[in-house]
Amino acid sequence: MHGRMAPPTWATARASHRDERGGGGRRVGHTRRIDTSPPPPPFPESLCHRCAHLRLVESGKGSVFLMCREPSLPKYPRQPVAACARFTPVGDAPG
Repeated sequence: MHGRMAPPTWATARASHRDERGGGGRRVGHTRRIDTSPPPPPFPESLCHRCAHLRLVESGKGSVFLMCREPSLPKYPRQPVAACARFTPVGDAPG
């Protein structure tokens, strides 16, 4: 095997390809936008988002849940909710 070289690994092949292009693989002048807007709420079509009884609950891992504060209804209803007997529009909440 004298005179034969081992085939290049992926890393060395990428490095030599970068060297041929120039720049050593560094990207200069390129920026990446970071989206800082909050994620859309889960199940945006759900009636719950327009209800005064809604409370959004975020877990420690970032999951968002829709909690109903109306005592006579399930605390975490199955989503999406299309109809609800206790629906109260946000502007019509007592108090």
